[in-house]
Amino acid sequence: MPKSPPKRGHLGILCNPVSESELPITMFVSTHDMKLVEELFPRTIVMDEGVIVADGKTKDILADEKLLEAHGLEKP
Repeated sequence: MPKSPPKRGHLGILCNPVSESELPITMFVSTHDMKLVEELFPRTIVMDEGVIVADGKTKDILADEKLLEAHGLEKP
């Protein structure tokens, strides 16, 4: 078992082969790393205290500063 999580670049390499054009899958990722979300995921669901508060295109969600602030997230 690795002692530390993979660097973002390595994670990107692992995720890139699994694109919608190659293999349509759903991945559930829980993170506060909005830069990672912006780089890798076309769709984002934001949950706060177990409730879905936003669901849509990642670029639209990350552009909504009020939404991000209300739920303790920072713009990448």
